[in-house]
Amino acid sequence: MPTLPDADTHKPAAGRTRLKSRFPNIPFAPVRCPFFYGWFILLAGTLGVIVSAPGQTIGVAAFVEPLMTGTGLDRTAVSLAYGVGTMLSALLLTYAGRLYDLIGARKSASLAALVMGLTLIMLSRVETIAAFMTKSAPQLSQGVILFAFLVPAFLLLRFSGQGMLTIVSRNMVMKWFVHRRGLANGIMGIFIGLGFSFSPRVFNSMIGVFSWQVAWQILGLLSAVFFVAFVLVFYRDNPESCGLQPDGGYTGRPGDPPHKPGHDFTLRQAIRTWPYWIFTMALSMQALYGTAFAFHIESIMARVGFDSAAAYRVFFPSALISVTVGLAAGWISDHVRLNRLLTVQLTGMAISMTGLLINTPQLTFGLIVLGNGLSSAMFGVLLGVTWPRYFGSKHLGEISGFHMTINVLFSAIGPAFFALSLRYAGSYSPAIICCLLPVTVLMAMIPKAVRPPPPI
Repeated sequence: MPTLPDADTHKPAAGRTRLKSRFPNIPFAPVRCPFFYGWFILLAGTLGVIVSAPGQTIGVAAFVEPLMTGTGLDRTAVSLAYGVGTMLSALLLTYAGRLYDLIGARKSASLAALVMGLTLIMLSRVETIAAFMTKSAPQLSQGVILFAFLVPAFLLLRFSGQGMLTIVSRNMVMKWFVHRRGLANGIMGIFIGLGFSFSPRVFNSMIGVFSWQVAWQILGLLSAVFFVAFVLVFYRDNPESCGLQPDGGYTGRPGDPPHKPGHDFTLRQAIRTWPYWIFTMALSMQALYGTAFAFHIESIMARVGFDSAAAYRVFFPSALISVTVGLAAGWISDHVRLNRLLTVQLTGMAISMTGLLINTPQLTFGLIVLGNGLSSAMFGVLLGVTWPRYFGSKHLGEISGFHMTINVLFSAIGPAFFALSLRYAGSYSPAIICCLLPVTVLMAMIPKAVRPPPPI
């Protein structure tokens, strides 16, 4: 369990506000826009999550096979390096959330995009760097040097991409909407789902046209230069600092469930509640399974009878289900209890895992598409809506950051866990069964996943 930072040592709220809102009207004032600027924030935050794709497992997965070929490392070594780097990055995410609470969206997102871009460029030179290090330390094998290089590289990539850039971009949007938060999150999920579903194909095409090294360099420059400039111009932390109101002043409909708690929870108060851990474990189990599935997609689907091209085709129909259901679920989440959506998410995971255990090509493909589509749709909604609705926005960065610490730790375990299952059991089935068991336990705990009472 990662060390929990002491929330009581934070600087006063006034100090944080001064840091975050010093330049909200530079280079332009959002209050002067002819429409509610939150809708553009929705677009900007969505783009921020999509730009993080090279730091997400679905983006790294496209580079796994060429990286293995280029470096000579086997699947287990690359999986372990990726897992160790991801686990180490997870330990920093609570502090990343605290930094976001302190300095706001523009500074933290631009820093994350810069680090991700520079890391991608560094990864593109892995062979050159390893050769130089081998000459400097001839007593070490190149395999050891490559592993030692990949661990911190993956740490930076996962921390900046899957971690900080995603946390900041999602939370920024959630602060601009309250009564339409679910709708905004559903719209966000449509384009994130489509972007992520196409990213492996785009990255694969880039690798085919150029090379995996040049592909990483192009993506690095796009992040470190162009997206950093975009963030500095268009990101804003919250509507209040810009003289605006959340939702553009919309106050919701009678009969809707409460969209924010009567008390802003601190991180320590949030983790003492059942809902925090039920939602965290459900989302984290999906991160573990989804990361492992995406990371080993070619190998997993090959064992069911699909070639490399067919393996990647599973993403698009899943994304169609995800974005369609996700938009509806986002709107519905503004009007129903969130544990109902959690039921759908866990059911989707169980369907996908059952499909892989059946191991019948066409039926397996269909169950994976359906299960992944449903679970991904709910994952996106719950990841964005749960924390501000149940625990408030004052400490949203830290609360969501600590969740992401657990989430990323689980995602780090996934690829190595599945690789070890294949290596020692000759099959992915033991690992899949081990994932299905906690999903079943979480289904039994759904009645406890309701809005927590104010802390005593």
